[in-house]
Amino acid sequence: MNHFKVVYISGPYRIDKEKAILAFRKATEDLWAAGFVPIDPIALTCHLDGKFPDDDFIERDKELVSRCDAIFLLPGWQESEGAKVELETAHIYEMPSFESIEEIVDFFQKKS
Repeated sequence: MNHFKVVYISGPYRIDKEKAILAFRKATEDLWAAGFVPIDPIALTCHLDGKFPDDDFIERDKELVSRCDAIFLLPGWQESEGAKVELETAHIYEMPSFESIEEIVDFFQKKS
């Protein structure tokens, strides 16, 4: 049985939702193609926008982050309070963070 690394995708969403959805989809495709299992929180919850408090989303996102092997940061993540919290969560679990596909592929190839 293969053991695929699970990677949480983090980045800005509320600033420009249409642009964000495309960026998350591209990252999902790129990570999948590179042999990872990407977790796209936007794909999981965008249909819930406005139905629950923002705090609900960030608490559940933190739970998702805690179950991953790495976090992948999209451009502009520094502008997102949610992405900052997700990265802080990753640091609590001593999880590596990456901003490019090349970085994450190289890191996990060296570890295997």
